[in-house]
Amino acid sequence: MKNNFLIYLLSIMVMFSITTIGCNKDEKDDTEPPINNNDDNGGGGGGSTSCPATFTDSRDNNVYQTIEIGGQCWMAENLKYLPSVVSSSQRSPSTPYYYVYGYYSTDVDAAKDTDNYDIYGVLYNWPAAKNACPTEWKLPSDADWKKLEMALNMTQDQADETEFRGTNEGSKLAGNVSLWYNGDLKNNSQFGTSNFNALPGDHLSGYGHFNSISYYGYWWSSSDASDATDIRAWSRELSFSTPQIKRTNSLAQLGYSVRCIKN
Repeated sequence: MKNNFLIYLLSIMVMFSITTIGCNKDEKDDTEPPINNNDDNGGGGGGSTSCPATFTDSRDNNVYQTIEIGGQCWMAENLKYLPSVVSSSQRSPSTPYYYVYGYYSTDVDAAKDTDNYDIYGVLYNWPAAKNACPTEWKLPSDADWKKLEMALNMTQDQADETEFRGTNEGSKLAGNVSLWYNGDLKNNSQFGTSNFNALPGDHLSGYGHFNSISYYGYWWSSSDASDATDIRAWSRELSFSTPQIKRTNSLAQLGYSVRCIKN
């Protein structure tokens, strides 16, 4: 009788253990994982040996957040290096010029004291952009931009196209949606973020105008796209009205933002 009772008790304990293991195995977390900096979908913040969380530019002591996406270390802010500043009326495809959105004079300290400088950084024509990044950093090439875009799930064929392409990669790049027109980059809330923190800092147009802040953001690449008549370079554009990313060749005299990438 005693042996039968012990066998019965052991059977109950074994069945309870199996049931508990099965329940734990079936449990799952319904929360969608964030995009992080260790996989091919993007980054959640700097911190690896090759991509420290912040970088201090010794030329002016500006401190930049960084982000690792697709194995590349990017600045997560627009560059603010401003050795000089000119009015928007001065434009050139060959002489380096530096601008601050909405500023029309030549006083560097006054330009740096503006909200637009603090939030959006500096606008560079292409000659200035090519040499603006600090030591050990560089202006990203067209191929570097493509690698970033494909890390956010754009295909190679899409990355090689021009104009707006891909699906939602632009939304994944967007930062501080309250600065974008209507409080959002198109459909941004659906896709999460890569913490790239792209902002709508607009550009200096070919006519010398600043006129679309909060609607668009523009960034240079280092890759030449000149034709028989004009000096041009490949660039990227984000628009409030689409979650895609535009790839185009832009006139070198335009003023665009710069994101540096670590060598």
